[in-house]
This record gives sequence, C-alpha cells and structure tokens, in this order.
Amino acid sequence: MAARREAGLLVRNGQAVSKCRCFSTSSIVASGPASPPRIDPRGRPKRDETRYGIPRFKTAAVDRETVEASAEHADHPLWKFFRDRQPIEDDIMGENGEGSRAWTANELRGKTFDELHELWYVLCIERNLLDTQYIEVRRHGSSQVAMTTLPHKRRQVKLSLSRVKIVLAERRRALMEAQALLNASSPIATQKDIKRDQKLAQFEERVRQKYGEAAVQRAQEQRQFKLARYEAYLAEQQKKADAVEARKAQSNQRLPLSRESSFMEASA
Repeated sequence: MAARREAGLLVRNGQAVSKCRCFSTSSIVASGPASPPRIDPRGRPKRDETRYGIPRFKTAAVDRETVEASAEHADHPLWKFFRDRQPIEDDIMGENGEGSRAWTANELRGKTFDELHELWYVLCIERNLLDTQYIEVRRHGSSQVAMTTLPHKRRQVKLSLSRVKIVLAERRRALMEAQALLNASSPIATQKDIKRDQKLAQFEERVRQKYGEAAVQRAQEQRQFKLARYEAYLAEQQKKADAVEARKAQSNQRLPLSRESSFMEASA
C-alpha cells in the first residue's frame, strides 16, 4: 500500500502533490465509524423497527384460552362468522365430489314468507363466513385457494340468494296482477275515497245543524246534477276519441301496401 501511495505522489516546489487519487482495497464504510441514523425534522428516525412502525402504546397480549373460556364472549353474535375448530374442506362429499348445493326455485316456492326471511339471513351469515375464510387463506399467502371448495360454496350461496329474490319477485308480480283484476271487476274504495266520504258526511251534518234538513237535500240534488254533467262530459270525450281512432284505422287501410306484403298476398 505504501509503494502504491508513493508512486502516486509528485514533488512540486519542494512539496509532495498527489498525482492521482489514492485508493484502498478495504471498504471505507466497514473501516470507518458507523454513521448515525437519519432523523427527520420531527425528531423521529426515518426507519422504524417494524414494517408498520413502532406502536405508540404497547399492551400485553391477551391469552386466547382466557378469552375463549370467558362466558361474556361465549354467545357473541360475531362468532357466527367463524367455524370453531373445523376444517375448511368438507368431510362428507357427495357423489359428484361436491359437499353442498344451492337451493332450487321449486324448493323455495313451497316455503312461507317467514321461512324465506329466516333462510335469507342464514344465507347471508354463511356467505360472510365463507368470505372470511377465503380472505384468511389469501392473507396467509396460500395460492391453493382454487383447489379448495370455497369458490364452489360461495357460488352456491349466491345462487340461493338470487333464487330467493326470484321467488319473492314472482309472488309480488302475482299479487299485483290479482289486484289489477280485482280492481277491474269490482272497484274497491281507496283510502282517498273513504276520506272524501267522511268529509262529506261531516259537511252535511254541519249544514243540517245550522240550516235544517231541507238545505241538506238541496245540496245533495246539486251534487247529483254536477255528477251527471261530469259523466256526460266524459262520455262525449270518449266518443270523440273513438271517432279519431276510427278515422286513423280507415286512413291506414287506404295506404298502399309495401312490396313484401303485396308479394305475400300474391303468392298466397
């Protein structure tokens, strides 16, 4: 090292001047003192001990056995989202290698509204449970999620939920059609009509107390006259609409036929 360093020196004006840059085979970082950690303006180190930083408050870990044995958390509703000490895979598999299947629409049609309501919440809990297991497997870094039955189970639960919706939509549609037929055959008094009749009865009672029975009869006659005029007006408007539709149908018959329709009539 001394020979190399002397070879790189040059004498100028009685003083030794470096001709080239001196170098060393040993690492400067390893040989020199350790550099202090970088400090940000807030006085904290740039890098923490862990990936997510040092926790501000350090608390003692809670023993799992103590938590499981406590009666306070034994029947907590959140435990429904976890299967306690049960494997992810099914022990009992069907003939086709599947451990479960979705509810069919025919099976759901035979259930009452209360049973469908309970089944809906059971399926929601099962779906959340399966999603929790799926996320836990992915969080542990396992790439074999596709080889388990979790994707199949999630798909079957979603199918069951969608079929419950279909059955409820069918019942609602049938109810609306039945109401439409009933209203067309025999109109039912709506809540608005009932309130109108109540107000009319109260008005007649006030008129009877103040002016007597003769005033009430005159008011009823005037109301009947106005209703008759209104019904005549509606009949006249309906007659005009029928006349317009008849003229439109007559004008459509006079229009020339298209090539396709004329060719079909000629071939017939």
